Amino acid sequence: GGVPLEGQVSLRYERATNQLSLRDSRLRTPNASIEVAGTLMQTLRVKFQATNLDDVRPAMEFGGATEPLPVRLDGKGSVQFEGTVSGSLQSPLVAGQVRASSAIWGELHADALSSTVVASAERLTLTRFSVTHEGATANGSGTIELRNWKVSGASAIDVRAEARGMN
Repeated sequence: GGVPLEGQVSLRYERATNQLSLRDSRLRTPNASIEVAGTLMQTLRVKFQATNLDDVRPAMEFGGATEPLPVRLDGKGSVQFEGTVSGSLQSPLVAGQVRASSAIWGELHADALSSTVVASAERLTLTRFSVTHEGATANGSGTIELRNWKVSGASAIDVRAEARGMN
């Protein structure tokens, strides 16, 4: 079975310019919601929140993604993103604010995290990030080289951080 989906999408297609615009469009599953407005292939304003990223998987597969998300949430976790997606769907640039709680990325666990992000298939830039886990906090900024949206063993990582409460 699929994930139940409800919402409203307001589209406008301009044939003369071949532009597809979305106005105040909203979609919701039991554990995720997204609001989108803007022009496809130019800039979309996006607000996204989820408490279970499995609800997003069918949309990712529809968009051609074959790999699972590198981030997951534990049973009480959540993630929010507010920002923009610009450029083509094949090579988007994502920029905005991310906040998450009870998030897991590989072997890294975070009770809470927040950052300003700029991401493309080749690079993830974090500005003013803050990560907290079991009383320890790290703050900083940095850049991680990606290959098709993934960190590899050859990825260059340049991070400047300050940590407190580490044991």
